[in-house]
Amino acid sequence: LRSEIDVAGQNNVGAPYHGTPNFDGDRWLSQVDPNGPEKIICSTPASFAPETLPAFFDPFRVRGTTDTLTSDRTSAAFATATPATISFNYNGLTKTRTDAFQIAVGYDFLNANPTAVKNDNSLVGYVAGNRNVTITAGLPSKFSVEYADLGLIWGHTYNSDNFVNIISASPHYLIDTMDDSRLFGIHAVEQPIFLNQNLPLNYYWFIRAGQDHPDQYVIAIGPLWDLRADADFYTDRGNQPSTNLDYFRLGSRFGVQAQIPMLRSTMSVADTWMSGFSGGQNRLNDLQALWTVHLDPQQQYFGLSFGYKIGRVEATGQREQSWLVSLTGKY
Repeated sequence: LRSEIDVAGQNNVGAPYHGTPNFDGDRWLSQVDPNGPEKIICSTPASFAPETLPAFFDPFRVRGTTDTLTSDRTSAAFATATPATISFNYNGLTKTRTDAFQIAVGYDFLNANPTAVKNDNSLVGYVAGNRNVTITAGLPSKFSVEYADLGLIWGHTYNSDNFVNIISASPHYLIDTMDDSRLFGIHAVEQPIFLNQNLPLNYYWFIRAGQDHPDQYVIAIGPLWDLRADADFYTDRGNQPSTNLDYFRLGSRFGVQAQIPMLRSTMSVADTWMSGFSGGQNRLNDLQALWTVHLDPQQQYFGLSFGYKIGRVEATGQREQSWLVSLTGKY
């Protein structure tokens, strides 16, 4: 156990330590008090602690959205981060093809030195994109969403024994090719994480396999919740100047997520709800459900996902509704 803790320390795991679930519960680094509850003493499972990738990759981030780009894969936020998705579908009968992707790629400049002590602050430059297009032979392409987003995210992570709080703010420039508009804005997110297994938030309840296997769990399930704000100003209102108005919105992304080791899968249902105080589209609601079967169940970098989306995209207000089978990844 001591050697495993040393390995985790060499990978710059920050204190205080906490747990993030994977599919080998018996390999967790933990200290069990016979007279009290289990105490997690390492932030990564032992099977994950010996990193297999070169340290050069540590500052890179790959996610589905920009919300958790300031958190690396040793953070408690990584377990509930939205993965990047790439989808292709072809119907030979109707000669219709649907292509879609949602991805955010970033680099943390403040944690670029792999030999330095992990910094509680992050500064991540990123490029993000979201595209969903249906192409039918002989007909014009039909887009439901298409935009590119460039920005810089500052984030701060506060750690205590059973609580992590992640605050981020991102000035960004968004190019919406649906209506040829351009806008500059600030996107801010606060994500509290309660690591108490009796009352978790953005974390998990663990339903154990039984007294014979106290270190293994049948299912881990927990609530998702954050607080977010968007303030955006159009530099070009595109071809819809009457509806593309500067706006300020406040809201939340909330839902539930579960991990099922027997199925090597993660499931989530989350809704992003935003209320506007100025500008057009005063109410935005975007519901997303995702079931991911992990191709690497220990580290959970890659998977095959089945998802459903309906509502309006937070970044652009464009309406979307789709069923997708996707290759997913997060790092």
